[in-house]
Amino acid sequence: MAIGDDNNLNGDAEALPADPIYDVEEVAKLFLRLPYTQMMRASSGLYLLKRQAAAIEAWGEYLPQYRTLLCERLDFAYLYLRCLGALDISLLHDLLFTRWFTWRGVVIGSWLSALEPRQEFHELLRQARPRAPKNQWAVDFALAAIEGTRPPEVAEHLGLMETITQALRPIPRPATTLRRYDASQFPAPGQDAASIGELYRTQGTDATLRHLAAHPWAGKIPPQRAQRPAEVTWDWGMNPPFSTEDFMTWKPPADSTRG
Repeated sequence: MAIGDDNNLNGDAEALPADPIYDVEEVAKLFLRLPYTQMMRASSGLYLLKRQAAAIEAWGEYLPQYRTLLCERLDFAYLYLRCLGALDISLLHDLLFTRWFTWRGVVIGSWLSALEPRQEFHELLRQARPRAPKNQWAVDFALAAIEGTRPPEVAEHLGLMETITQALRPIPRPATTLRRYDASQFPAPGQDAASIGELYRTQGTDATLRHLAAHPWAGKIPPQRAQRPAEVTWDWGMNPPFSTEDFMTWKPPADSTRG
């Protein structure tokens, strides 16, 4: 079965719709903050996991206090918690199979599935594997986590991810509610392109630009900025940034005797 030719992606399970289930803008704003460019290859993914596992070991004691106390070194963990709070099989379907997220959605969906392995994700991941031919390692990584196997090529990745998973498992997920998809805001690509082309031919450039400026898609998903290794995520009802590094890093006092 080719991807996209059949909505029944999960065998005898209930068929999933071809359109996304959740609002594309909200999914993008939350999930595209994950460092997917580092997750896309096994080598960079391993480096990312090493840094995150080291941060968990050093600062993980502060995770249970995230409602009242935030540690800047754990920014990535707070974002993971919020993503996992929203993740269900419908959202995974949106990441893996809708046209907006392409290979990025496959990488992000696979990474989160490895972070919180659920058997219900297995078949969707297997079906999505051909959609990201250059990033199939991420799908294999997630499948191994779900199956409980340790292929040599991802064994170290799995060990590090388990460190992160075990630290996050007892932490309550923040309530993350996403709006449902509104199909009227996103007409089929062919229909929309045809209507814009006809407008340009009949009324010219100015009319076409006015139409595009008023289009529901305008400004929906802003271009991604270059991602920093630890992007701050302080906009979801938490306190301002706090880092215990300020207390743990010794600084010599200024020498007042020097002129």
